[in-house]
Amino acid sequence: MPKTIKKTVKKAEKVEKKAVKIVKKLEKKSVKKTVKASKKVEENPSDNHSRRGLLGIISKRRRLLNYLENKEKPRYKEIAKKLGLTK
Repeated sequence: MPKTIKKTVKKAEKVEKKAVKIVKKLEKKSVKKTVKASKKVEENPSDNHSRRGLLGIISKRRRLLNYLENKEKPRYKEIAKKLGLTK
């Protein structure tokens, strides 16, 4: 194999490993962070900084779940069921 193809393959493997790590973090930390932030927003409805943080957490989770849905359907369905997502 030419060097450029080897580099591309290695780079793709690195990205894949990083994505798997991120998804594992999603499974553990995302729920806790989301619950904590949503409680804070419920207590202080006019707190726009907390609201923005919550939206950031939710959008990151959505992007990661979209990635997971495209790469590993069974695992995505399992996580979506745990989180109570309807998509």
